[in-house]
Parts: sequence; structure tokens; C-alpha cells
Amino acid sequence: MVQAALGKHVEASAAFGEVVRRQPDYPAARLNLAESLLAAGRLDESAAVFDAALQNDPMSAAAHYGLGRVESARRRAAQAVEHYRRACELSPAFGSAHYALAAAYRDLGDSARAQEEFALYQKHRLGFPPRADPWLDAVEDAKTGAFYLVKRGIALESAGEREASIREHERALELDPSYLQGHLNLISLYGKAGRPDQAEEHYRAALRLNPNLDELHYNYGVLLVSQGKEAEAAEAFRKALEINPNYAEAQGNYAYILMTRGNLDEAERHYRAALDNKPNYRLAHFNLGRILVNRGKTAEAIEHFRATLTPEDEETPGYLYALGALEYIRAAREKAAAAGQKDLLASITRDLEILEQASRNP
Repeated sequence: MVQAALGKHVEASAAFGEVVRRQPDYPAARLNLAESLLAAGRLDESAAVFDAALQNDPMSAAAHYGLGRVESARRRAAQAVEHYRRACELSPAFGSAHYALAAAYRDLGDSARAQEEFALYQKHRLGFPPRADPWLDAVEDAKTGAFYLVKRGIALESAGEREASIREHERALELDPSYLQGHLNLISLYGKAGRPDQAEEHYRAALRLNPNLDELHYNYGVLLVSQGKEAEAAEAFRKALEINPNYAEAQGNYAYILMTRGNLDEAERHYRAALDNKPNYRLAHFNLGRILVNRGKTAEAIEHFRATLTPEDEETPGYLYALGALEYIRAAREKAAAAGQKDLLASITRDLEILEQASRNP
């Protein structure tokens, strides 16, 4: 591993090859061998070792990620996508795999999917699949640098251990007060914990370090919304969008504030921009549907409400959005009936039945 870290990939591959020869059932050594061969430009040999790793463990996200990198090096983006996508399915918080998949989609000209995967990378940028190596896990646990403490803090937050996550982040900043990601994460963590004063402190600290980060202003905007400070939140979201106009969540949050103020034209524009950058953004679909119903554009609204039904996961269950959508569609059906619009009435009734069935079977 020292040879690989020093960039001596030929020597590293020879060393890992010897380990694999002596311990053929040692999966971490096999993966490290494949990585060293890839870094040395020996693509066919690397692919063969990654394939062998998959035969031994078909659920290895790391092996699929490695094969994706081999295909990317061969300039075969379509084949790379299949492996990166499988790596992300096996390990949804695998940040590097999401980034690589975004790059592969970009190479294929699929900008919508590239944006989706890049957003997932931003969410899981420090995420990795679990290792099949208890010894290395013990080494990892012993690491106490700021990067590793924040990494552990992110894992604790994902596991629902928010206070423990906060402690790890604060430990990281004790070691390195200039570690920006620690401050960024603590704005969100303290905001969720209902401790806005401490969140504000970390926002100010991060602002001194680098005022030109979209995530910084976005996290602060979310904090301000939780305090009911909508005017200040709108300004924070605007700053995030000045830095990154493609930040879908900032578009969506800013659009919601505009919608509550009655500025539907601007809200609709920002919701559409959010969906251009993140087509599966369910909340943007839902709120854009509400605006369209208000404007009598029922058919288009129904399409957006339908888009809220999938995927059905624990974070944002599609059927709950559908239940909210039914209120607006029922109102549209009543208006169509009162106006004698028989074709529209039949269409709305049919779509309403679909949504009601979906909401009963989440």
C-alpha cells in the first residue's frame, strides 16, 4: 500500500500480486491489485482481476466501480455507465461512483442524468462502500485527522446519530479550524438540532474562509427558513444561485418563498429551472403542479403530480405527495363538470382514479 501511495504502481502491483498468490481468498488484496494495474495502465490485466473479484463477490460495489474506470480509460462510456450504475445501486452513498457516473453520462450527452448523479455526488461526496478487510477497518477507525473525523460524522448522521455526528465534526474543527467542510456540515447539523446560534457561528466562520461556495449560502438559507426568516433566506438562496445557477435545491427553495409571496410567475420560472437540472425533484414537481392548477393548466399539472409518485422511498414517500395532489385534482374535476367540459372531465376522472389507486397502495 505504501508503494501505491507513492505512485510506484508497478512495484505495488507486484506486491499485491504476491499477496493474492499467497492468499487467493483475500478480497482487499485482489481489489488493490486491480487498482494498481489500472493505475499502471495495464487495463486488460486490471479488468481481469476486477472480474475475478466480482466472481468471488457479485455484490462488490468497488469491483463494479473499478470496471467502470477501466471502461472509461478505454473511452467506452456506455459500458462504463453500466458498471458505475451497478456500483451506485449496491452502495447508494458511494460518492466517487456517482461522480464517475455523472461524467460518463455527460460524455454520452445525457445532461439531465449527469446533473442528477452530480447532485447525488454532492450529497455523498465522502461516502464509500464498506470494506471487506477488518484489518483496514481497524486502521481507519484509528485515524484522527480532520478529514476522517468529518467522514465518521457524516456516517453517524446517516445512521441517525446526530449528536454523535456533531461531536465528531467539532473534534475535527478543534484539530483544524480552517477545515471548511466541517463548518458547512455543522450549519446543517445544528439547524436540524434546533440550535440556530451555533449554526450561525459556523456560517460566519465558513464565510470568512470562503464566501464563494454555493453550499454555504444554501445551508444558511435552509437554517433561516427554519427560523421563519424568509426575506433573509431568499437572499441566501439568491447568493447560492449567483454562484451556481444549476443548484436545483436552491432554485426550489427560492421558488417556494416566491410562491408563498404570491409571485407565481417567478416561482414557476424557478421551479422549471430546478426541474431542468434535477428532473426527479419531486417537491418541485408538486409545487409546480399547485401553481399550474391555480392557473387552470390542469393537464400539465396532473403530469407533474404523477411525477411525485416515484420513487417511493423512506425519505420522501411518493404516495404522500399524491395525497396532497388529490385535493387540487378533485377541485379541477369540479370546475370541469361545472363548465360542461366533458372531454376534460373524463380525462381528469381517469387520472384521478390512477392517483387514488396509487395512494391506497404505497
